[in-house]
Parts: sequence; structure tokens; C-alpha cells
Amino acid sequence: MKASVSRAVLDVVLDVKQDSGFSASDVTLVRRLDETERPVNTFDPLESGRGEVTPELGDVVKPGAKGDVGLYAVAYPPAPADSVVNVTIEIRQNGRLVMRSPASVVPLDMNGAAPVLANLQAAKFKPGHYEAEVMFEYKGQRLMKNVEFTLAGGA
Repeated sequence: MKASVSRAVLDVVLDVKQDSGFSASDVTLVRRLDETERPVNTFDPLESGRGEVTPELGDVVKPGAKGDVGLYAVAYPPAPADSVVNVTIEIRQNGRLVMRSPASVVPLDMNGAAPVLANLQAAKFKPGHYEAEVMFEYKGQRLMKNVEFTLAGGA
């Protein structure tokens, strides 16, 4: 029996943005947003000052009752956070930019996080496959998160 030895090289690339302490959740497609009468549960990342987010579990979305498609994400600046987070959203279909939002200022909540809930008017988009890119900026540090989805017909 012959023995053999092989050698492999594993390169580990550190993301400088993560090392800075600035991070963000994944972007979640929103199935619905329920308003709550009770105080916000600060330990639940799917609750914000605007209500409780129920995520869409699939990647095929149908517009909500108001004809919109919701996106939700949370940015986490390093503590102690002392500034707002700017957010820009780009929507691409087949790699082609079809929408870009102006930068929006997102204030920090009581925990120092910046929850983002965006509603896209589905009537402005044809049914098909899309990619949403959410760009966060905090004090010159930038992060980008994305989610792919298919907009169902009947929008």
C-alpha cells in the first residue's frame, strides 16, 4: 500500500469592515408588518418602532395589500454609536439597474441599531427576477447586503 501526502493552502481574507465593528443583518423580504400596541421588544431583531416584521420565507414574492414589496435590515454601528446611518437601496433586474433610492438617514434606536424598512411600489416593476442591494454607511464605513427575489405576476 502506498501512502501519499498532499498539501493545501487555505487563504483567509479578513473583512476589514467587520473588524471595524460596523455590521448589518441580512436583508429580509417582508411578508407583512404588524403594528403592536405593546412596547418594542428590544431583544427581537424583527421588531422596530414601526411594528413587528413577519419575514417572507420564500424568494417568490407577491405584492402586499398596498401593492408593495417590503425589505427589512438592521445596521449595527460600533458602540458607543453617536451618529446616524445612511442607507441607499438599488434594485437590479438581470444585472441592469432599474431603481436607486436617494440616501436616507436612519436614526439609531435605543439600542444603537438602525432598523431599515423599505417599501417598493411593485407596480413600477415587471414580474421577474430581481436583486436588491442595501448599502449602509456609518462615519465613512460602508457595508452592502443583498437579497434576490422573484416578483410574481399580477403586481
